[in-house]
Amino acid sequence: MEIVSTRQVRVADRLGYWNEVLASTYRGMVVDAQQPLFEAQLSTWRLGSLRMVRPRSSSAVVRRHETRATIGSQATIIAHIIHDGQVQLTQRGRQVSLGSGDMVLCAGEEPYRFDCPSAHRLSVVEFDGAELAAALPQVEDCIARRIPGQTTGVRIFQSYLSALWSEAGQPFEGSMAQTHSQVLVELLGACLAEAEAVAGAGAGGGAADPVLQRIREAIAAGIGDFDLGPATIARECGIPLRTLQATAARAGTTIGQMITECRLLRGAAMLRANPRRSVIEVAMACGFADPSYFARRFAQRFGQSPRDYRAMH
Repeated sequence: MEIVSTRQVRVADRLGYWNEVLASTYRGMVVDAQQPLFEAQLSTWRLGSLRMVRPRSSSAVVRRHETRATIGSQATIIAHIIHDGQVQLTQRGRQVSLGSGDMVLCAGEEPYRFDCPSAHRLSVVEFDGAELAAALPQVEDCIARRIPGQTTGVRIFQSYLSALWSEAGQPFEGSMAQTHSQVLVELLGACLAEAEAVAGAGAGGGAADPVLQRIREAIAAGIGDFDLGPATIARECGIPLRTLQATAARAGTTIGQMITECRLLRGAAMLRANPRRSVIEVAMACGFADPSYFARRFAQRFGQSPRDYRAMH
């Protein structure tokens, strides 16, 4: 296992040093620091055909493959587990907000971006894309979609991964490494199956509703728009307004309720991630033109005011 850190590097040189480290680990990756005092550490370890990485850093924006000239031919699927902090992934036109415990998959050879507004710590596992697709045909549909951390599958995956990392200082023979690699693939398959079942239950059916998922993604992408409403979402999703409303009704909700819920959850995440940001700024960023209305709805949803919620977290 290899560990690199900015600890011994001059503050003025840390960002440049860290970009060199990242470029040697993931080709085409660039990081922009979000504060003057940038700190980061990266642990890497190979287990059979898998590459595993544990990054942590202060607030940053991480981009990969900003220009398609940097994209290679070997497809990889990269699983990210958030241990600490709030992270937003953008890939394939989707924006996914992630919190502690959540998992998300990226297509490693396609452009993506992670926005990390606060200090964060992740575990990352890089799979061979062709091998993973052969073992888990559904994996392509799960790219850039949140896999909730509260599901049993994700918790078991994290526990197993942590147990492996505790043994990283010991040599693994080829057959043993391959066995553990295969176990991780099978556990990932369990995570995807459970996440699909949970999404299906939320959609009011036995399988995930792709239209409902598109609606949720459109809401998340436009959450800062004060005028966001059913007509805008229908236009973004490319579906008739009547279909939009019927899809929400099958899930036991309305488009207005979905928008408000998304705004409140985003506001709660922002309050946790940046305690110094004012409640007014958070309200505006989440699409509430009236901060007092935001405070009232927030208290109804979370049982305390935004200020009290921020103090508790």
